[in-house]
Amino acid sequence: MGYYIDKGTFLPAAQPVSFDLAKANSNIETAEADPLLKLKLDAAHIEAENYLGRLIIQRNIVLGFDAWSEINELPIGPLTISGISYKDTAGDTVVLDPGNYKINNTVNDMVQEVIFTLDDLPELYDARYPITITGIAGLKETPAPIKEGILLIFSANELYREDMPLKMNRSSRARLRPYRLR
Repeated sequence: MGYYIDKGTFLPAAQPVSFDLAKANSNIETAEADPLLKLKLDAAHIEAENYLGRLIIQRNIVLGFDAWSEINELPIGPLTISGISYKDTAGDTVVLDPGNYKINNTVNDMVQEVIFTLDDLPELYDARYPITITGIAGLKETPAPIKEGILLIFSANELYREDMPLKMNRSSRARLRPYRLR
């Protein structure tokens, strides 16, 4: 029993902190190091996501599950579901009617549960991950403390480059901690 996650591609302009905002926050006025700085901003977003345990950058996503019973709390979120499909006993793909499930949001809308409203869930094809959920994951509106945490990570990475003090990330983590799910 298990699941898989295909994090897919980022949506256009999906990063919560824009490159221009990050440069302005760090008082960087030249464009010489822009490619390196863009890399550092991407890394700051990913570091924040890893610490939070949830996606914040909006992207297309596909989740696959082995059994209906495994789809209660989604392992990633928040997620706007565009569809749930499954392979029936004949191996044919069937799209589940959206009226047959609902999504409950809990914990600052960052944890989601799928609740099925069917009396009997369909039998599944004997294959790995016969159930597929597709949608868009990530925050639609990013809270200011998360953006500030990302800016702190970016600034520290830009300023110290190689020799960062070990306790430098306390400020960024203090901003992110209220939204952490692990």
